[in-house]
Amino acid sequence: MRFHKSKHRKKKIAATAMAIVFLTFGALFLSYKIFYETKELDTNMGFFASLEHLITSSDRNIAGGKNNINILLLGMGGEGHDGPYLTDTMLLVSINKNEQKMAMLSIPRDLLVSTKKFGKQKINAINSYAEVEKAGTGAKFTRDILQELLALNIDYYVRMDFNAFKEIIDEVGGVDIDVPTTFSDPLFPRAEIGVGAAQTITVSFQKGMQHMDGKTALTYARSRHGNNGEGSDFARSRRQQQIILALKDKVLSNETLTSISKIKNILSILKNNINTNASPWEIVQLANLYKKLNIPMDKITINVLSNGPGGPLYSTYYNNQYVLLPKKPDFSDLRIIAKNPFTPINELLSSNYVAPSSVSLLVLNGTSQDGLAGETAMTLTDFGYRIKETGNAPQKDYEKNVIYDVSTSTQDKTSALKDIKTILDANVSESVPEWLKPIVNTKKPDFVIVVGKPLS
Repeated sequence: MRFHKSKHRKKKIAATAMAIVFLTFGALFLSYKIFYETKELDTNMGFFASLEHLITSSDRNIAGGKNNINILLLGMGGEGHDGPYLTDTMLLVSINKNEQKMAMLSIPRDLLVSTKKFGKQKINAINSYAEVEKAGTGAKFTRDILQELLALNIDYYVRMDFNAFKEIIDEVGGVDIDVPTTFSDPLFPRAEIGVGAAQTITVSFQKGMQHMDGKTALTYARSRHGNNGEGSDFARSRRQQQIILALKDKVLSNETLTSISKIKNILSILKNNINTNASPWEIVQLANLYKKLNIPMDKITINVLSNGPGGPLYSTYYNNQYVLLPKKPDFSDLRIIAKNPFTPINELLSSNYVAPSSVSLLVLNGTSQDGLAGETAMTLTDFGYRIKETGNAPQKDYEKNVIYDVSTSTQDKTSALKDIKTILDANVSESVPEWLKPIVNTKKPDFVIVVGKPLS
């Protein structure tokens, strides 16, 4: 039996990547402000002395001296991409200075929100609508909408155009990346690498150490349909972290920091690709604060507003568009999550919470009609479930969707099983057929779904 990786429709950029970017370029962005905008420094002071002056300024406190600081990070594709002003990365970073803690809340792009100015829109489109009305206002308007939505004060916003990554990587001479697995992606959009219309091409990467220029690194980081296990959100997130960490090392290397021309060129790139309400000294103090916290990435609390069993959101359609809405219309669950950033969502909402992304599914076509497994897989992906693979079942006589519970996990995934049963209007089988057992032993999913004849 031949299997192929399922196609994912969602775009999710790694939350940690945006955080690292912001914290890496904070000091450099400050110097852009020094060179281009501010007049508060003594022109006789050296650059690094000026930097130290702002960092140690005793009469200034970021966020008005608050202990808890909230920062909204927005990432958009920029020119050369489909929907250049759509903020498909939306991350709320929370820092507790006294307790030295940091948390990140990922906000899904498909969350439907109501605005007085633009009506009901997906949250990722708010920046775009505001920019069309008045250039430079999108990030602030998005921040204001989220403040009202979450009933939470957001101290700072930072919006970055991802074209900056490619240009900065080229400026520092490329990055060295250890590719863990050889993989190919046959569905990579040409527009994402700045070539014409949004047609697809095949991109491939070989296992081992690779030196990547900006275009190659951005392609590696954004690939979403790779084989050999590289088509999942987790794999893409790992690749993005590799690129950002490698870029951070190159930007902060002696070779870069001792080159005035490189610094000026990087600052010029940032000048055209960052929009923020933070002043120069605030940005550098935030970067300095993060350095003092010294929190390893695996110790940062990362929450995701998700749909599925136990999650605060559910999937539906509005004006023929896939959207996410809160299960509680008053947004009370979302506000609880936002106001308690250092507590995992499962502890806040339900002890039985199972994140859909932690449930792996194998989807097989049990009919002679082509394409049913892929269509079903995309539906389940929309609800947040992780599709391991799709393929064809050897039996083609299934009259209805059937779910086989083959999970060996110690985690109780009963709620997920009920959710999938409802989504697909499926039967749950009490036994696993003999033909399926060797496949399960090889693929090791939590559930196998065999698709039956579609409703007429």
